[in-house]
Amino acid sequence: MKTINQLALFAIMAIVMSMIGCGKDDDIIDPIIDDVPSDSIIQVRNFDIYMDGVLDKDVLYGFDGEKYKDFFINHIHNTINNYIKYSIVDTFLVVRGSDISPFHPKYGGIETISLCTEVVLDSTHYKLTTIGRKAFEDCEFYNINIPSSLSSIESRAFSSCINLDEIDLSSVKFIGDSAFYHCGMLKNINLKNVEYVGASAFYGCFYISVEFSDNLKYIGSGAFTSCVGISDLTIPDGDVQISDRAFDECIYLKSLHLGKNVKSIGDKAFWGCCSLKDVVIMAKEPPALGTNVFPVTNDSFYIYVPSEYVERYKSDVAWSQYKDVIKSI
Repeated sequence: MKTINQLALFAIMAIVMSMIGCGKDDDIIDPIIDDVPSDSIIQVRNFDIYMDGVLDKDVLYGFDGEKYKDFFINHIHNTINNYIKYSIVDTFLVVRGSDISPFHPKYGGIETISLCTEVVLDSTHYKLTTIGRKAFEDCEFYNINIPSSLSSIESRAFSSCINLDEIDLSSVKFIGDSAFYHCGMLKNINLKNVEYVGASAFYGCFYISVEFSDNLKYIGSGAFTSCVGISDLTIPDGDVQISDRAFDECIYLKSLHLGKNVKSIGDKAFWGCCSLKDVVIMAKEPPALGTNVFPVTNDSFYIYVPSEYVERYKSDVAWSQYKDVIKSI
């Protein structure tokens, strides 16, 4: 009966808020929750929602999809009328966010968003693993609580969240294109488990500093362009591809360490890094190198490699453009 009462309360709230406007856009439609088929009541009663890892008996929710695989949660502990949409996909849970649901990105006054961490439907547990494409694009909240089960953030998920200043990415392995594009206040990020960083993923995130792990495989084009908070950078020993302009215009980057197995460095990957002085490369075989990768802007710029590899780098067709600044470690 608790859940049935929740559905009734949810429907009443939706009707009242639609009558008084409640700050919503006119083209946003509330979820339909008063058309629950009678043969699905057992499913509804067996639907449990965990917030911050704790079963929440009081959260308001509604369904919008076949067999309740799509649902809305009213996050009343954040602010009234903040519906966030989720979907059960295969064996995991995805945040669909503001692209479909009436969670309007322009509502202000929200300090922190807390996400559903897990749902149980028909005795099956679905943990939150993915924040979907454009889920919170242009939103104005400051922080978001991320569960440890999260592994993937899809393209433009937090693009242009201009107030977002803190997010825990320690469990995340995949970050899609423009996921945090122009999140100008973002800082304190942890990329120690990340394997893939998409194009323009952190473009214009001025204050961030980054630390990667040996799991890193790919850094997309413009992924960290104009991240002026990066002063020291280490690319780990994994098989890493660094795309075009990956760190372009990181104007305060002073030192760069490239690990033993870096495979390729794209055009202008570090172009515009006008403070860069020391580049250390540990790879035995010279990585594939694009054009104008490093800015040779002053007499104190040097590329250091292990002594036994110096001649190999100087004689390499691509690296020979820097032969005058290649030195032994």
